[in-house]
Amino acid sequence: MPSNHALLSPSAASRWLVCPGSVRAAEKFRPQSSVFAEEGTCAHALGEYLLHCFRDAPYAKALPDEVAKSEFFNPEMNDYANDYASFVFGKYSEQKAICGPSTVLEIEQQVRMDDWAPECWGTADAIIASENSIHVIDLKYGKGISVSAFKNPQIMLYALGAYADYSLLFPGIRTVCMTIYQPRINNISEFTLSADELVSWGDSIRGKARQAYLGEKVFSAGSHCRFCPIKATCRTRAENIMTVVDENMGRELSWEEIAKLLPQLTDIKSWAADLWGGAEAHLLDGMTIPGYKLVAGRGSTILDDENIIKTLEKEGIKQEKYLSAPKLFGITELKKNIGSKKIESLCGEFIEKVPGPPKMAPESDKRESIHVTGVDAVVDDLLKK
Repeated sequence: MPSNHALLSPSAASRWLVCPGSVRAAEKFRPQSSVFAEEGTCAHALGEYLLHCFRDAPYAKALPDEVAKSEFFNPEMNDYANDYASFVFGKYSEQKAICGPSTVLEIEQQVRMDDWAPECWGTADAIIASENSIHVIDLKYGKGISVSAFKNPQIMLYALGAYADYSLLFPGIRTVCMTIYQPRINNISEFTLSADELVSWGDSIRGKARQAYLGEKVFSAGSHCRFCPIKATCRTRAENIMTVVDENMGRELSWEEIAKLLPQLTDIKSWAADLWGGAEAHLLDGMTIPGYKLVAGRGSTILDDENIIKTLEKEGIKQEKYLSAPKLFGITELKKNIGSKKIESLCGEFIEKVPGPPKMAPESDKRESIHVTGVDAVVDDLLKK
């Protein structure tokens, strides 16, 4: 493979199918990781290991280091991964009882969808293939958003790739079942199509996939912007937001007009946050923005847990606001639960002010500007203060 990431990634299909131009426009951006992605990677590796233990028993291999040494590996994750592995193996056992020993269970299997979308490939968490059906199961470890399998383009693309592979071995495949297994919010979502219906859908997306692959400048703003790499700088998104505002400005609004504007506020707030975050990241990369600079953020660190606990206990503050069996909460949560001013007045002597992460601020801000030549220079610059 020329890259670890497909150009037309199945995980981003809900975006590039409606906004083909975003694919090539986002090529200059490096893939960004996050604690949520790292946690998900650990959970997937654990699920893969446990599935091997079920399918290949006795399985002599030890728990992989990416799980055993991960900060995210804990008993809760182990329970959820066991639930996932049991679910998949149960489906496999059911199908095997119906169709016999030729039934296949593939774990973390790479599939390609080039027949429908160029440079489109990915890894299906689990595939169960038999003489009459294919079942694709996708583990989602996140708990922030409930994900539905119904007409979900990511899992439908995985299913197309699986069908392309296994229809040669099992020409009698007629049914394709797709399941999203999201254990932390008890979400098991299933969607079933005939093989013909799935292939017909694949044929229907060829045009959009080709537009995306060729980099045609076809852009569209919407909820899919949320995870787009160019969400901060996209002109189409900005124009979409500003059109909403411009149509309702320059005169006093009626409540009927306000009612039409209210549903747009979430998008406007999200766009504003993305715009600020994108500009801040631009400065952290050592670039410049007229009228803005980087300054040292404000932070605090706790010097004496014991005295803070005694002080808050004496003040009669409920323990759930500052203790987590039996550890003291961090400074951010203490300020949120009790109030910044109250924490400062009661416990200021046990808290030290320290520089926080760099923040963007207007040139008029009194704090001294931090000059960086890239992300790696930020820490060095702070240490010099």
